[in-house]
Amino acid sequence: MRSNRVLSWLRGAAITIVCLGFVLPIVWMFAAAFKTNVQVTDPSVGLIFSPTLDNFRNVLADGEVLQSLRNSLIVGVVSTVLSAIIAVPAAWAVGRFRMHRTGSLVLVARIVPAISCSSPGTTCSPRPGWWAATPC
Repeated sequence: MRSNRVLSWLRGAAITIVCLGFVLPIVWMFAAAFKTNVQVTDPSVGLIFSPTLDNFRNVLADGEVLQSLRNSLIVGVVSTVLSAIIAVPAAWAVGRFRMHRTGSLVLVARIVPAISCSSPGTTCSPRPGWWAATPC
């Protein structure tokens, strides 16, 4: 009985930690939208600050929002179509042929881009201490 309670508590704690790992970056990004440029780069400013709408005013006054949205839409559609063209035959091969674990692993390794397996920190900057010196 007691071990079931401990396992249940540990499972709940693990789920909470994983959920926080997914939610906190979104909250941080949302909060950064309402900070000034100085507050965003200042590590002493946390989630308690005086919000400002200056960032939104600057972006909307710039007039390049529609061009940026169009570029993002084009990149998203093209990458989705290319991924589907590559993924559909791969999914057919996995479903049609009986593969052993090694064959499936090789197929998955060929499908997943190598850059997605690397740390995002090395993609931003290879210098040690980049998180304190410069934002990505």
